[in-house]
Amino acid sequence: MRRVYMDANATTPLLPEVLEAMRPYWMEHFGNASSIHLHGQQAHAAVDQARETMARFFNCHAAEVVFNSGGTEGDNTAIFGLLIPETTSLRLRLSTRRFLRRRRGWCIAGLRRPLWHRKRAG
Repeated sequence: MRRVYMDANATTPLLPEVLEAMRPYWMEHFGNASSIHLHGQQAHAAVDQARETMARFFNCHAAEVVFNSGGTEGDNTAIFGLLIPETTSLRLRLSTRRFLRRRRGWCIAGLRRPLWHRKRAG
């Protein structure tokens, strides 16, 4: 029987092609891409190459490709169109909710209901 995994909130299955593409960076060529040492510069070059690959795939400029660290940061990128660093996840979520409620007129529902919806006029 084929397994179908539907809970992709925190994790998703990894495609074999992605595993093979990432294996060298997990096992041999890892480094902090923000560092100036050799390993960091190699990691930075790999991220730039990945950005170029994605830009070709999406037919856009490499500068338009943004990588982020996870779901909350990705949500904020999509909502605000910019990166908001994820320092403390709870504080960030509350700040985002407050901004959307005060500045955009949005209602923020609980996790068991739709997360985002607009207030109805009137």
